[in-house]
Formats: sequence, C-alpha cells, structure tokens
Amino acid sequence: AARTVCLSRRWATRTKLGRILSSIDSEFKKEPKLLTKMEDKGYFEEVLIKVIMKAYELTDIELVRKQMTGSCGFQEQPCNVYDTLCHFAFFGPAKILGGGSPPPLKYLTWSLQTLLELEASSSVEMKLFEMCDVAHRCGSARKQIFYSLVSHCCALKNAKQLSLAGTESEKTPQDEALKRFEECLEDFIDDHKAQAFASAFIAPATYYLYHTERKEGAGNMQVHGSNWYITLVHAALGMELPLSGHYDDHVIQHSSVVDFWRGLSQEAWSFFFTSQKLW
Repeated sequence: AARTVCLSRRWATRTKLGRILSSIDSEFKKEPKLLTKMEDKGYFEEVLIKVIMKAYELTDIELVRKQMTGSCGFQEQPCNVYDTLCHFAFFGPAKILGGGSPPPLKYLTWSLQTLLELEASSSVEMKLFEMCDVAHRCGSARKQIFYSLVSHCCALKNAKQLSLAGTESEKTPQDEALKRFEECLEDFIDDHKAQAFASAFIAPATYYLYHTERKEGAGNMQVHGSNWYITLVHAALGMELPLSGHYDDHVIQHSSVVDFWRGLSQEAWSFFFTSQKLW
C-alpha cells in the first residue's frame, strides 16, 4: 500500500487542520503573553461567560450560570451550558468510553475568543450547543466537534484579514501568492484524501454492514467506524487525513470494523473506486 502513495512525504502528512493549528501557534509565538492568557483557566472562564452572554443575549452573570440548552447528549435532555462546557474544557472522556485528555485549552480559549469577537449570536449559540452535545461522549465525537470549532474560527479570522488586505504586510507579493497557492493545493489534497478514504473504507464498509443486517454498525460509522479506519491508515502509512484519529477510542457493542472486502466482489470495488463524493 505504501508503494502506491503518489504524494511526497510533505504532502502526505500535511492537512488544512494541521496548518490551522500551526497558524494559531504562530500567533502565540509572536505574543508569549497571549499564550499565557489562553492557557489560564480563570481567563477561559471569563471568556466563556462573555460568550454565553452573547449567544443567549444575557446581561446577568447569575443567569449565565443557569442557562440551559435544548435536548442534547446521551440522554437527550437539557444541560447547563456553563457547567457542561467547563467539563468539555477541563475533563477528558469517561474511562468507560475509552478515557483520554480534554482538548488543549489554548486552542479552545482562542476559539471562544474568536467567536466572541467575530461571530453572530445565533451561530455562537449553535457552536456552544455542539460542544455541549458531545461533552459527555467519547473522545472521537469530542475531537470531531473540537476540530470543527477551531476550523470555523480560523475561517472567521481569515475573512477578517482579507477585509483588511489593504493594510501593510510584511510579506512580499510573491510570498503571499505562494502561501495562497499552497493553501489551495492543500484544500485539493484534503478533498482527494477524503474521497479516497470514503471509497476504500467508509462507503463499502457501510454498504456491507447495512446489507448484512448490521444496521447498528452502519449507524456507528460516522464516529467510531471512521475513527478506527482513520487510525489504521495513519498507523500503517503515516498518512494524515482531514480528520485526526483518536487512538484511545473505546470498544462498542456494534462495531463498524469488518473485513468488508472479503464479502464484496470486484464489481463493488470498481463502483466505489469510480464514485465521487461518497463522504
């Protein structure tokens, strides 16, 4: 499999998500005091209160600490926004769900600060709800939402920077052009990796599970199944995919991991190989 990879090592291990996290780290490197602030638990709680105020249009801190979501989480019940997001920030998944660490606080605080500064109230509320929904779920589900949040906030920052494009830049036009070209190539490769991954794993495995009366396994594909196949690709090939794998994922009753190609014909591979936008 490794011999068939047509990407150089640089591009095989590069993703848009990796670039986003590196760009945030660059901000911190330029301003060490900013990094100290973003890693401070007390500052995170201050930002969280302001973000909840913005999302729900509140003015009283006591109301902030009592604000509830709609039905969400395992039990499909309302949860306290402030308490649940603090749990998401400071505690990893339960051991019964595989355990693991909470997301890096510096990126989470940076993201909430960006939502506070640049996003509309209704969109902020939706992002908070997404985090509350997975706060007590497994590491795979939490990772997906965390990376989605960081990517969204980076897009907000980039849009703001483009609106200020007329201001002076330290980079030459050639540097800016090369940076933009590599970002476009990166997007293309991410999309190509995602389609190849779907064709080789997600789509045929889901099809096989569904048609062998294992619909629960097919239903688990988007979180657990996809994560296990992502980590397989990374462990075997060192290939980074648009979504990062969670190696500590727990074993579930209806696993999505099966040797599906042994149960599918060559005609099936021809179909999944040529089909587009399966994932």
